[in-house]
Amino acid sequence: MRTKFNSIDLFSGCGGLSEGMRQAGFETRVAVEIEPKAVLAFKMNHKTTFVFQKDIRKITAKEIKKHLNGEPLHLLAGCPTIEGIESEETTTDAVHKILYPKHTERVMQQIKMTPKNGGSRKDLPAEYILPCHKKENVGFNDIYGRLRWDDYATTITGGCLNPSKGRFLHPTKDWCITAREAALLQSFPKDYKFPANIPSTAIALLIGNALPPKFSYYQSLNIYKHIQEHIG
Repeated sequence: MRTKFNSIDLFSGCGGLSEGMRQAGFETRVAVEIEPKAVLAFKMNHKTTFVFQKDIRKITAKEIKKHLNGEPLHLLAGCPTIEGIESEETTTDAVHKILYPKHTERVMQQIKMTPKNGGSRKDLPAEYILPCHKKENVGFNDIYGRLRWDDYATTITGGCLNPSKGRFLHPTKDWCITAREAALLQSFPKDYKFPANIPSTAIALLIGNALPPKFSYYQSLNIYKHIQEHIG
């Protein structure tokens, strides 16, 4: 049985950092997060962690120590913020059904005309390209672009459920990726919970602003091994 080391998660968001630490062998005893929707999501997945939902500047060391119950703290971690239409598939996962709200007829036509598996706005007929995108040296080439089945995904951001914010269209379906698909690309476990009764824009922010759990896992695992070898 692996030794459990204690950790604290500052600016915890919906729990990406804590999820990675948990997989690496840490137990997050205390978390600090001020945003209510993020706290709700965190508590749905990390039920034994005490969460301070308040300004971090107003929390004292004495308050935190109380929840360690005299046990040592092994890792103090923190990661400040980094930045519908139903699917045709049958699923009981409410998060998988959360998509960007319905688009205008013109935008839907634009989406349908975007080539499957990696197409972008650059592949559209001239009349469907916005005037601002016809200028020279205009960036943001990924907006209204499709993901590819056989390539890595673009960075998942707080706009991950809105095709106007990046390459977030499904590779073959005529809609944006779902909240569940975005969470999987961000490396959250497939059973990680998100509140389905909040706006899709809020869920997109929770997922896009999270530290990817897989990234957290590898960082935390290195620390775990170091503590185990030299301290534990």
